[in-house]
Amino acid sequence: MNNINDLEKKYIELLLSKCIYPKHKSLFISYDKNNIDFIKKLIKIAKVYGFENILLEEKDVVLERQLLNQLTVDEIKIHPYFYNQTWNNALDKKCAFLLASTTFPNFFCDIDHKKMIAANQAKSETRKKYIESVMNDSISWTIFGLPNKLWAEKLFPDDSNSYKKLEKLIYSFCMIENNNPIDKWNQYIDIENKKTIFLNKLNIKQIILQNNLGTNLNIGLANNYIFRSLEKEHCIENIPTYSIWTTPHKYIAEGIVYGSMPITYGNYNIEDYWFKFSNGKLIDYDAKIGKEYLDDFFSKGDSYKHLGEIAIIDFDSPIAKTQMTYNNNLFDENISTHLAFGSAYQNTIKNGVNMNQNELDNVGCNICPEHMDFTIGTEDLVIIAKTYDNKFIPSGSYKTLLITIGKGKGNNFWTLLYPEYYRVEFEESNEIEYRI
Repeated sequence: MNNINDLEKKYIELLLSKCIYPKHKSLFISYDKNNIDFIKKLIKIAKVYGFENILLEEKDVVLERQLLNQLTVDEIKIHPYFYNQTWNNALDKKCAFLLASTTFPNFFCDIDHKKMIAANQAKSETRKKYIESVMNDSISWTIFGLPNKLWAEKLFPDDSNSYKKLEKLIYSFCMIENNNPIDKWNQYIDIENKKTIFLNKLNIKQIILQNNLGTNLNIGLANNYIFRSLEKEHCIENIPTYSIWTTPHKYIAEGIVYGSMPITYGNYNIEDYWFKFSNGKLIDYDAKIGKEYLDDFFSKGDSYKHLGEIAIIDFDSPIAKTQMTYNNNLFDENISTHLAFGSAYQNTIKNGVNMNQNELDNVGCNICPEHMDFTIGTEDLVIIAKTYDNKFIPSGSYKTLLITIGKGKGNNFWTLLYPEYYRVEFEESNEIEYRI
């Protein structure tokens, strides 16, 4: 194909053959106008792959800024750029969703926050069915990253090669530079599945999070929870993904948690924030930057004030190793352990996708029209798992531990699963120790 390089071709093939499952005939692609050249190549290859119907949503960050400046709050809420049925139409046509994620740092920083909130509310209102379909695992969807000039210059200032550097990083995070990225992802998925099998055997009841920022939070896990990771016969929801996740119990969370990096939500950032919980519900919070956006989010109802996800990230994930913050949730949530407010993934509950809302509530699974991730992992984060038989994992001193779940920007926990380096000893006592 003309004007397409090898890495672009590999990336597109990965998106179309690995990230979409099961096989679809219809495809929905959402993207920003800045990435149109890549999208044109994606569309051409998608047609070769047999996608008969391709629906597009082209966003235009420049136009969006103009509209936000020109329109009133009430006009924004009903303007077709913000309030439209594009995503619902794609659902009706049984499309697989490919959603391109790109960030424009500070592009909207001078826009009235009330207008930003109105725009986000309009978009959220028309995507409720999509969120519901995502959470009940009834559609194939993938969020993938694409670079843009403004984002690249923010990450690599005064560097004439900034765009290529960002592009190369994205390809690296997605294993595109390997000879066969699909095989590489299959190998990685095999490793991740071993981790989830192990975690699901531990019979965990609660997870305790602690660090020197002040985090001291005890979270219960939903009844009949399942730790999940990537699976070969399932869509890759985010590419890249370096986490293992499950559902917290919506009525069991006590304590306080501090964020470790900005929340990127919509086109704005929320920074230096903390959240306090009692009986699973948010009871107090603050943020030095963007608190007004939290105020809006939590004002929408009680379901927005409960947790819907806990995701544990490897401390040495490829993204974490760069020691950079990307101001893009697709990448930042893969740097270290994170939580989420709002809707939970029903496929992290045994038989959850077949439960009605009352049944999900009874097992502690939160249902909400939105889902907002926030990162909490730090170098000194410790995660302690308490089992139903009152054992604590890990236990003992740090010098003798093979692992500390969460020690170091995510979790040394996963070294437990690499027998070529470590062995595990389960002692006959009320404590479990993992030793080198």
